[in-house]
Parts: sequence; structure tokens; C-alpha cells
Amino acid sequence: MGSVQILSSDKLRSPIYKKIFNALAADHKTADLLILDATFFKKELRRQIKTLAQAEKVITVHVDCPLELALRRNRVRQPNVSENAVHIVFYRMEPPNNPTLRINTAMTMAADAAAKIFDLAKIQTS
Repeated sequence: MGSVQILSSDKLRSPIYKKIFNALAADHKTADLLILDATFFKKELRRQIKTLAQAEKVITVHVDCPLELALRRNRVRQPNVSENAVHIVFYRMEPPNNPTLRINTAMTMAADAAAKIFDLAKIQTS
């Protein structure tokens, strides 16, 4: 698959989406595969990604999680976000119409979800 770069919203400081969008610019490309790990809960954010990616293949993974489970997981993760932010994202989520992959995290262990995403990336990049 070549070199891989992961941009995680957990590791970036504000303005997070601006930094992610900048990484998609052709003159900033540093890897063969770029993984964008962020919520992208608005359709407009995902549209911007596809526009900025230009001719690159974009894989959309919709990770679905019930609110109560998301709140429980957030309480123990580092860094966590405010419960209010979890509620906002949950209720304002605009799910993708046709994601490349959909994962229900209430039914799928994290390692299994990661394996599914990795397998999909291998197929899509070959």
C-alpha cells in the first residue's frame, strides 16, 4: 500500500478541519494513503474532502454507535470531549448516503472494525 499517514482529530489542535483540508492539498501530500480520523458529521465536510481529494480514491467509513455507548466510551477515553459535544454530534449527524463501509460498533469489536477498514483500504488501493 505504500506509505500511510493518519491524521486524527484527537491529535490536532484547532482549527482541526482546516488542518485536515490542508493535508489534502497536492503540495502537502506526504503519503500514498492518508487516513482522516475525524467525525465529519456534516455532509458538507465530506463533500469538501471529496473535492479536495480531486482524482484520489475516497473511502467513506460510517462508524455507527448508539448514544449511551458513545457517552460511556467517551468517559474513559483520553482525551475525552464534553458530554454536550457528544450529544451535539449525535443529534446533528448527517449520515452518509452510501458509505463504502458501515460499522456498528455496538456489535463489532474495535480490532475487528480496524481489520475491516484495513482490508477495504488494501482492496481499494490495489
